[in-house]
Amino acid sequence: MFEPGASLTLTGYTNGFVVQNATLSGSGWVINDGDGMDLIRLKTGGQLDITGDVDLNGFNKNTSSRGIVLESTAANGGQQITLAANTTLAANAFYRGLETGGAKDYTISGAGMDSSTFDFKNNTVGMALSYFDENANYEDCKLDVSNCVENGIFMRQDNAAIWGLNFDGVNIHCVNSTDTSGIAIRFHAGPFRFDNSVMTIDGSTTTGLWIYDGWDATRTGSGISNSTITVKNVEGNALQYNGKAITMAICHDWIIDGSTIAVDNCGYAGINLSNDTRVSGSFFEGYTAVPGMVGGKLIITDSNVHSSNMLEINPSARSASALFTVQVGQFLEFGDDVTAYSDKDSLPIVMCAKGTDPYPHFAGGFLPTSVEYDLSDLAANLNTDLRFIMTGGSSKDLAIHEYAVLRNKPVDEDGTDLSMVTLTEEQYNNLKNADGTLTITVSGESYTYHVSRAADDGNRYIWVPDGAVIDGGV
Repeated sequence: MFEPGASLTLTGYTNGFVVQNATLSGSGWVINDGDGMDLIRLKTGGQLDITGDVDLNGFNKNTSSRGIVLESTAANGGQQITLAANTTLAANAFYRGLETGGAKDYTISGAGMDSSTFDFKNNTVGMALSYFDENANYEDCKLDVSNCVENGIFMRQDNAAIWGLNFDGVNIHCVNSTDTSGIAIRFHAGPFRFDNSVMTIDGSTTTGLWIYDGWDATRTGSGISNSTITVKNVEGNALQYNGKAITMAICHDWIIDGSTIAVDNCGYAGINLSNDTRVSGSFFEGYTAVPGMVGGKLIITDSNVHSSNMLEINPSARSASALFTVQVGQFLEFGDDVTAYSDKDSLPIVMCAKGTDPYPHFAGGFLPTSVEYDLSDLAANLNTDLRFIMTGGSSKDLAIHEYAVLRNKPVDEDGTDLSMVTLTEEQYNNLKNADGTLTITVSGESYTYHVSRAADDGNRYIWVPDGAVIDGGV
């Protein structure tokens, strides 16, 4: 037991407190790192039970000190950190507020996202998660990783990823007065779950949220459900208009359901489905681009995805904006009751890169260079330009720029081209079935179309094959 109200400054140690197969509990502590160390290290079975506010204060966030470390463990490490209601555990001015080092079966939890707060603000990195972690669980709490120098949440991009990273009832808050120098929130995990949760990102240089789920195609079940994600102010820089709200590199089906994703002032893309392009060669000998991650499909159902204040299309300047950008070898599907729209009718909702499109590479990190793809090893079923599928929902795609029109049209599951039909609220109410669905008939065959969610203007923008009849026609 650490007595309530105790204040302690430590110097000359590698670790302040090491907890193994025991519980450190209490409230009201103020613990200061006097010369650069890891203040609290949880080994196998180590637990923190925090019943009142606790402050952990770093010595210098430019050194390698950490506020809390979950150490690498053998099977069933089982570390736990638990916050009571109306409680804040703060770890500030460290190199990393929280770091995991290959911990397994651990849980960090509270009494609710509006009640229990892990304050990892104002560090070089708020949270650094190890790609060797397994079964990592964050529950019923707020993770505040705002105003960190490099990243709010960081993971290295090496040949491994967390095997099971789960957020349930969590509020991830990364609102920055100065843009992070790196990606604001970065996850390398599979399966990855973000359920019943909230994420807010405001201010990053190139990418707000990065999700890489492709180390092992057998790690299925990833997705986001019943959650709200807001990403703002990710513009890139003056030389590279490459700001992206969310980048996803996936190699299997990935589902977003029952959620809202809002993107504002994020330059190039709302959600970029990346193929993790690898560029080789040199400026003098020429470059070649090869997709590094293919075969992923992002499936969205019963969700609202929208953007505002995005870049206008300007292909000659390599600046073009869409709510979704889909790189070669990756796929996007809108399912039942999706609505997707932008505040500018001139911007496309989806743009699928063609296989013949050059890849915009920046030689030396700053010189714009067009690089041709080598798709000779890409499987035939993936080497197609028809990678946007719609089986339901509303996509308000009113863009007329030729560059967009050639890249934004959806197909159905059979690969049939679809055309947009606009239904006003009155028309929809007159045509809908009792359960809110529409009946679509094509060449004597009927199917059910789910489009309960309208766009921002109250209309529904449905996509059907040419010649389709919508419950008697519109």
